[in-house]
Amino acid sequence: MRTRVTAFLAEQLDRARRFADADGWKLLDLVDNTPERNCAGIPVDLFFPSLDEFGDKAQKLRHREKIAQKCEGCPVADECLAGALLRGERYGGWGGVAQPDFQELGRIWRRENPAHVADPSVDRSGCTAKRHGDRSAYVGGCRCEDAREADRRYKAALANGRARSGVA
Repeated sequence: MRTRVTAFLAEQLDRARRFADADGWKLLDLVDNTPERNCAGIPVDLFFPSLDEFGDKAQKLRHREKIAQKCEGCPVADECLAGALLRGERYGGWGGVAQPDFQELGRIWRRENPAHVADPSVDRSGCTAKRHGDRSAYVGGCRCEDAREADRRYKAALANGRARSGVA
């Protein structure tokens, strides 16, 4: 099924395309090392909601507005969004684009830019990403031991019914 490119999604793609030749992991480092970023100090759960938070359209709209408000005017919002797309992130709110809009955006990005998405088979053991303990690093292609362990923890939590979001 092809995702329809709405005006909103086209605008987000344009923001990310400026960084199409960048390294998604370096963009993550840039965002993490920018103390003025809007998300500094905000609980990560806001950006990685559980699936049960989207019971109806009104809830989805409120979440979209909350993410857009938190990221509005952020000095590294474009880098955050582009980096997530380049790393192959599949879930969450990035650069002002909330879940599930980010999933739609990611599908379009991967379809249009197959060479610019992290290859999950690549061993990233030498990667300098700061969050190897996050499952999102593993999903994005990092295969260092910390990322593998985070993926194992997530899958174990999922099997036990404890996983609530795309990261563990």
